[in-house]
This record gives sequence, structure tokens and C-alpha cells, in this order.
Amino acid sequence: MKKILFSFLTLSILFASFGMAVANTGPGCYANEYNDCFDNMMTTCESACVGAPGDANYDNCMNACYSDPYAVCDGLTSECDAPAIAGMVSDPEFPECSSEVEVCVDVTDISPFTVSLTCVSPSITISQDMSYDVAKDMYCSDPDFSGGTMGGYDGVDVTCTVEATDVNGNVDSDTVDPLWIYDCADPVADANGPYTCDEGTLEELDASASWDNADPSLDYAWDLDNDGVFDDAFAEKPMFACNDDSVTTVSVKVTDNIGRTDTASSTVTVSNLNPEAYVSSDSCNEGETITLDASGSTDPAGSYDPLTFAWDLDGSGYVAGSATASYTCKDGDAAEKVCVEVNDGDSGVDSFCTNLKVSNVDPAVDAGGPYTCDEGTSVTLTASATDPAGALDPLTYVWTINGSVYNGQAVIYDCLDGDNVIAAEVTVTDGDGGSDSDSTDVNVDNVDPWNVDAGEDVNAVVFSEDVCFNGSAMDVAADIPLTFDWDFGDNDSDSGESVCHSYDARGAYTVTLTVSDKDSGSSTDTLTVAVYDYKIELDEGWNLISVPLVPEADDARIETVFGSIADYVERIWAYTWDESQGKNIWTKHRVTSGVFDSGAELQNVIPGYGYYVKMAEDTTLYLNGKISYLIGDETGETIPVMGMPPSVTLATNSWNLIGKYGFSDAPMYFDLVSLDVAGVSPWDSAYYDIAYDKNGVHPYWFEPTSGYWLSVKLVPEADTIEYKANYDEYDGPGCGYCSGMGPGCYND
Repeated sequence: MKKILFSFLTLSILFASFGMAVANTGPGCYANEYNDCFDNMMTTCESACVGAPGDANYDNCMNACYSDPYAVCDGLTSECDAPAIAGMVSDPEFPECSSEVEVCVDVTDISPFTVSLTCVSPSITISQDMSYDVAKDMYCSDPDFSGGTMGGYDGVDVTCTVEATDVNGNVDSDTVDPLWIYDCADPVADANGPYTCDEGTLEELDASASWDNADPSLDYAWDLDNDGVFDDAFAEKPMFACNDDSVTTVSVKVTDNIGRTDTASSTVTVSNLNPEAYVSSDSCNEGETITLDASGSTDPAGSYDPLTFAWDLDGSGYVAGSATASYTCKDGDAAEKVCVEVNDGDSGVDSFCTNLKVSNVDPAVDAGGPYTCDEGTSVTLTASATDPAGALDPLTYVWTINGSVYNGQAVIYDCLDGDNVIAAEVTVTDGDGGSDSDSTDVNVDNVDPWNVDAGEDVNAVVFSEDVCFNGSAMDVAADIPLTFDWDFGDNDSDSGESVCHSYDARGAYTVTLTVSDKDSGSSTDTLTVAVYDYKIELDEGWNLISVPLVPEADDARIETVFGSIADYVERIWAYTWDESQGKNIWTKHRVTSGVFDSGAELQNVIPGYGYYVKMAEDTTLYLNGKISYLIGDETGETIPVMGMPPSVTLATNSWNLIGKYGFSDAPMYFDLVSLDVAGVSPWDSAYYDIAYDKNGVHPYWFEPTSGYWLSVKLVPEADTIEYKANYDEYDGPGCGYCSGMGPGCYND
């Protein structure tokens, strides 16, 4: 057992500190041994440490043992476990038959243990005890596993088993099969062959027949240029380049895992192939001096066989020359034979003859261009030409443009559709059968769509409410129909000339319309959309409304709430509790030509109250809001508080003008839960008895943005009662009854 050692100086101190104090603290498989360990700390540590007092390792072991007696004794609680064995190795890893092999292994346990080793070869079994090697920090055998003792010869493998047994009888073992293989002989190299190939090819060499009893994975090195150095290839089957006719000795060296080597040689015979002659010229014009070119002649050996050339230009025999020869064509409409002979220097010869056709001299034409035009316009194409006969050969011009034929030296072409490249060809004839043609391009440039219009700005819409867009644009007829792509500014998009979209949150959005034609031309236009939390539909005349949410920034001033429709508002009336008079009173605010009255007694619109609003004409009021007020924090900033939704004071034993809190879809009694008698179901008793809407109808549901008359009963010992939002169903726009599903939901 690997231990940490300890000194006698600490021994007497720790007896006093730990002696009997932890005698019964050792639960586990060996509780009695745990207690005995503390009662006999001296004996426990001495049995764990190797050596004698005064020896440095022994003193260090004793010092460590008594520095943490709990760790020493607590280990006994888990001594149902066997020793742990890991990392069995042999040294050397690849022994020869004469090698002395040492086996080492890592064994750990919290209790003393012994380690034994058994190694087996096909003819010998040897067993011995293993001892702890401090330098290696492992348990090791005596190095007597030699080839002689194990009956080792080349390729023999040895399997070893380590068994560790602790003082409590727990046993573990580990077997490595094989732990080593004796390597007692050199590998055997085999280069295969002999090999044959044609010049200009590749030949695969094969040393796969090489072998070694102890190492099936040999390393290969080749000498392919017969220079005595094995540095040309390192694969088992490399490729040999057969460059030129020759006989080359190739050699392979194989190396096993302990460095033994062997070499073998073979030959590669490369055969010569004839060159292939070729002359590129096959025609000429009368009186024209041309260059005959045989440089396209080839040889399989490439640069390893440089070619020489000889020419026969008149039938009198070959004359040495270069890869090219100058030749003057004699007469038109005749065939003249010219020949070339090529030699590769290795007795390989080939010849090539061609009959040169001497023709009439054609005119030369230039189509001009390339020409450029925008789609929807036209362009003039003008050609120019010359002929050796001049005026004696009047020229005729014929154009072919995009499949249509046009006559004349200068022609007009209508450019219909871009982006496009139109092929144009002009042919000129000279009256003697001579002709010439030239090609050019007409580049028709695409024109981006124009007059792109996304429509007018949308100044107000409620989120989740569809807003529709109609786009328009113009382009040439060939690009119709156009593609309309809409980016709604909220990471959503759609395609189509007319589309509808709804927004999930309030805010100002920029809508971008991109109109594209089939040729990737595009133009854009934008508009803005203002999205609000909710809207209140107001008819001409009197309306009974409420504001279901706290206005933004807690700014409930009438001039803020109704500012966007100031030109249409005439009067605003409220019927609310007045503390000074001890009852509900009417207050009002008059708006004159869009100007609010700063001296009016009614200055604020409070969620929870109802309001009569007189309008000069039908209009819609768009608003944003939130479900709670803001309060100040210690830094002076404002923070939202979910526990601070609005509430208002109602008069008891009186009619009150109220509004609905929030946008939840719930029965009226859920909105009025704050007026219930404590502890009694709202179906049985409440501090209200009846409500009416603007039409005098008793509602079952309170509608958001609507106002209601509510009769509040006499409340014992109270002139007023607080009408509060019902936390269970008080939500912002888009929220559902009993569960928040939209932005600003109280239950989110």
C-alpha cells in the first residue's frame, strides 16, 4: 500500500488530540477495525510505514499518518472494495530473445495488500511476487523474464496476469494478452518484380510480400534512382515513373519496431515508343507565305526524348530543320503536299504529310462594336470591310441579329429586353465566291423598375390588426410581371403587389417595398406604420368611454391622452368622488378649436373611471398604455411595479361612472371582484347591485374602452369603496382570460 510518512514528534501530540475522541465514529463494513485504528494509532501508523525511526522516508510517513488520522481510519469504512489495478507494462516494450523483461503495474488500496504476477508463454509459466519500486511508483517484478526462461523465440507472445489481495481478503486481477512478443530475427524484405512498362507511364511497385514474425506493420523506404539512399518513397506500394527507355535497379528497405532492417532489389525495364508527328497548317491563300508548325508533335517520354525535325516541301526528300518551316503558297484552288519527319533519338521515327488547300483571297470584314443600348431603345450597327480587288469586287453586307436577317452596311436594331447579350454577325461576299464574317455583341442593359410606390404612410393601427399595402411600379413590357417583396420592419416579410400584415407589438415601423424585374433590376420605396396598443372608436356626438390602461409615463393629462384628435374633441365629462364635498360630482373639460382648457376642473383621465366625450365627427383615438404605475426607486429613477395597478374611489349608496380595467375577456363580476363582500361568493353578495352601459342595457361582460354606470350599495361605516383591477384577469391588449398571451399581460 502506497503511504505518506510521519514523524514521532507529532505522534505524542496527536495521541492527546485524537486518542479516544473518535473511537466510535467509523461506520462501515469494518466498524470494529475503525475504532481499533483510533485506539491504537501508534500501531496503525507503524504497520503502514516502511523502515525504522531516523530514516527520512519512515519519519515522513509517520508524520503524514498522524497529520490526518481520520483519513487513515476512515478508509476502513469502505474496505469492502478490492485493490485497484491499472497500467500493466513491460520493459522493454518490444524485447529481443536475449532481453531481460521487467513487468510493472499500478496498484492502489487503502489497506495493506500483496501483489503476485503470473506470465505464460506457449511452453513456460512463471509466477512471482511483485514489490513496490519507489522510483517508478509502481509494483514491479524481478527482471528475469528472458527469452531463455520463457522459452522465447522470434514471434512468441507472453500473456501476464497480476493479482492483488488486501488484508481483508478482497482480490482483484488484470490480464494483458499478449503483454509482449519476442522479436529475435530481422524482417524479410521482398521487392517483387522484375517490372516492365512503356515510357510515359507509371508502374506500381509491390513490397507487400515482405514479412516479420513479431511485427506485422513494417516501415518501408525505397531507393528508386539507384543512388544507394532510401529516400524516394515510403509506401508499401509506391508508383515508379517510367520516363525513358532504360533498365533501373530499385530497392526496398523494411524496418521492424525495434529497428532491425532488411533490403531487397528488383529491376524496372522501360520500353521506348515512337513519337507522333503533326503539322498544324492545312490551308493558305494564294500568294501567302505561311509558317508550317510541327511543334505539336509529341513523344510519350516528353522532355526525356527531345525531338529533331526534317522537312520535305517539294517532293525532293527530307532536309533537316527546326519545328517550323516557312512556305509560300503558289496557286489558288490547288492542293500542295508538305511533309515533316520527327526522330526521338532512340530509333523512334514518325512522319506526317498534309495537302495544303490554296484558296481565293476573301474580303476582310469588321462588325464593329460591341454595341450598347438600354432596353426599350434602338441602336445602329455599322460594319466595315476591305478586299484585295478593291472596286473590282463590289461587296455585299448581310447581318444576322438574334435570328433575324438585315441587309446593308448599317442597320438599326430595336433593343427589347435586358440584361441580355445579343449575338450579331455580318457576312461580306466579294462576287468571286470569297466571303468573310465577323461577330459582335449588342449589350442590352436592363433598366430598373421606376415609379415604385409603396403607398402612403399608415399613421395609426393597433397591433394584431391587419394593415394592407398596395404597391405599384413601371417597367418595360418584356419585364412584366414584376416581383413585389415587402419587408414589414419587424423581421417579417411577404410577397405580392397587395399584401396585408399585422404587428405583434407597438412601435414605429419602416415598411420597405422592393420591386424586381426578371433581370435582377430592382428599386425600392418606403413608408412608415405607427402601431399602438389599442384604439377607441368615437362617434360624432356623445360617447361613453374609459381608458383601460395607465397612460405612458403616467401622463394622464387630457391634452396628452386626446392630443392626437384635439381638432375633433369638443367636451369631456366625468362623474367622480370629491373628497371635499363627500360625494360624486360632475367635472368637465371644454376643447375649443383644438385648444385644451388649462383652467378646467377636469384635467386627467384616470383608468377605472368612465368619461363622456363629445366629438365633432367620427374618429379613432389610438393609445399606448401599461398595466401598472411607476414608482421612484432610491436612485430617483422609475421602475415598473406589477403590484401597483390602478384603483379609483367610488361613492357608496350611489351611482358611479366607471370603466373596465385592462383587456381581459371575462364576465363583469370578475372585473368587479374588488367590490365583493369579503369571504362571500360574488354570486351571493357584493357591494354593487346593477350596472348599465351607454344604451341603458345591463351588461354581462364589460368591454374594454367602454364606460358604465354602476350602482354601489351602502357599505357599513364607509362613504367610499376602492374599485381595483382584478389581478387574476387584469391584462394588456392581446391577453386572454385567466392566462396572459400577449405583450403587457399581467400573468406573463
